[in-house]
Amino acid sequence: MDWLAVFIKWVVVFLVIYLLFMVMVLTFVHMRQKKSSPRWGP
Repeated sequence: MDWLAVFIKWVVVFLVIYLLFMVMVLTFVHMRQKKSSPRWGP
């Protein structure tokens, strides 16, 4: 039981860090594209 709890905890921590990293990367790319090129379309 203890090993399973530790494994689940590390998986959750990894997923949270991965999601935060993806959000940061997507925000950086979006801001960079918005600043470098004019917005086309809606």
